[in-house]
Amino acid sequence: MDPLQAMTTKRPGLHIQDNSGSPAVSKEPTTLVATYPIASQSTLNIESNNNDSTVELQASDAASDQTQQPWISYSSELGMVGCFALMAMMVSLDAVILVPVLPDISEIYHVKPAKGAIWPITVYFLANAAFQRGYVAMTSIFGRRYLLMGGISTFSIGLILLSAAPSLFPVLLIGRGVQGAGAASMVSIPHLILKDMISDKRRPFYNCIILSSSAIGVSVGLVLAGVFLKKPADWKWVFYVSAPFCFLLLISTPFAVKPVGERLDSKIRIMKVDWTGISMFAGSMASLLLGLTWASSLQRELKWEVLLALVAGAVGMIATVLYERSGASRPFLPLHILRISPVTYFCVFIQSIVMAVQIIYIPVYLRRVHGLSPTLAGAILIPMVSTLFVSTSLASLIPAKLCHFCWILWLGWALNIISSAIFTTFDTSTKRGVCALVTLVTGLAHGLTISATHRAFREMSNSTTARDASLIAVFIRTSGFCLAIAGAESGFRTRLAIHNFHSTIPRIYALSFDDLMRILTALAGFGGLLSLFVGWKKRRG
Repeated sequence: MDPLQAMTTKRPGLHIQDNSGSPAVSKEPTTLVATYPIASQSTLNIESNNNDSTVELQASDAASDQTQQPWISYSSELGMVGCFALMAMMVSLDAVILVPVLPDISEIYHVKPAKGAIWPITVYFLANAAFQRGYVAMTSIFGRRYLLMGGISTFSIGLILLSAAPSLFPVLLIGRGVQGAGAASMVSIPHLILKDMISDKRRPFYNCIILSSSAIGVSVGLVLAGVFLKKPADWKWVFYVSAPFCFLLLISTPFAVKPVGERLDSKIRIMKVDWTGISMFAGSMASLLLGLTWASSLQRELKWEVLLALVAGAVGMIATVLYERSGASRPFLPLHILRISPVTYFCVFIQSIVMAVQIIYIPVYLRRVHGLSPTLAGAILIPMVSTLFVSTSLASLIPAKLCHFCWILWLGWALNIISSAIFTTFDTSTKRGVCALVTLVTGLAHGLTISATHRAFREMSNSTTARDASLIAVFIRTSGFCLAIAGAESGFRTRLAIHNFHSTIPRIYALSFDDLMRILTALAGFGGLLSLFVGWKKRRG
């Protein structure tokens, strides 16, 4: 008989001690029910009365959901991974397509650069970060497939809003925010499904496919934006390009993503989702971003609006952490996961800042200093993003026995420090080929670092926390993007004002870019120093 199924055995006259301490002899046959869950502990529950006794061996509540999750067939895996790869391509394309054309978009929407031209990107990542944990919490209520469909539909609504609405900057921000909220489901839930439904042997290969699709999406997005803006009448194709992806995903997702092994909770439990914590985080982050953005327009005085926004954001973040620690029944940000390795999470945050600033401001340098078109400026970033995703996927395929994650992590941070330091030497005479070569090394550095941190979380956590550890890392990285983009914009505008005494605009932008890269070099050095302590306790043990 299969030991994974319940076994029922008839045994007359079983002696069981009752609550009073005296033996009770059952007159009727007693039913023994034994359940043997996979890789979980068991408890013995005894119920007795004067007539019969029942001994039941049941799985403990501490058993992991992942260990009882059935795998799906190989053919179903391929269809599902293909769907996830298409999602990754669309989300990555949409996230970066505005990067090389921000000055042009600012002119179209009549926005001054110092008044928030960077917000179309910032609001996208803010909504993405705020909704990621909400989608994860609701998977046990609505199911993963329906939440994915809801996310794709939300993304499509944002796309329609951007495509059909007039060229008003508030409409642009709302549309980008709606797109970011929809993209959050396509960032978090596929990772959740792969962890639960794909075996450990095949998961790295599928991750490689999805990351390669992301690289293609980023590369295409960086080039297409400049192509569409060559003709003023075609600029809205920047948004239209995502429409075919939405159509294909809305059709294929219901068939590709199977609700295998899902046990849904009552819909009433949606009230137990940590909406308060999510709202506190989103509001505090928005306040910080507003303060950082407004600070870029200051010269020598600190206006009270900026100070109020920054203080409110900082106090709100502290209140959010305190609420998540003691007030939330089901916290959207489980602090016990952060205790797995706080140093590693801080390294993830630092690396996200360095990476976001480089992706945003290398095209600015190329356009303003060297006079490149948006298409060429985006094309020079392709070596960076392609190497980033490819190195991330390939490094994840290296067996742990051949190379410990610490060596990959330290190599990644060393290359980050070197490439950031080289960027500080860029001026008006730097060759394009040199810039492309340095961006390639930068992409390799970030790819190795990302892969090593994910492996570190996998090795330092147990079976019940490994999934959440990786998801929290994605959440922190997205939050770091938000702060990095707004903070760097403020600092860059300030440096432009300081260097304004120079005669030529290329020289002003080159000096401001060098100042920004010096800050990134210092941050990369600090991150590299912290990486020496990642997994310190595990290595000592």
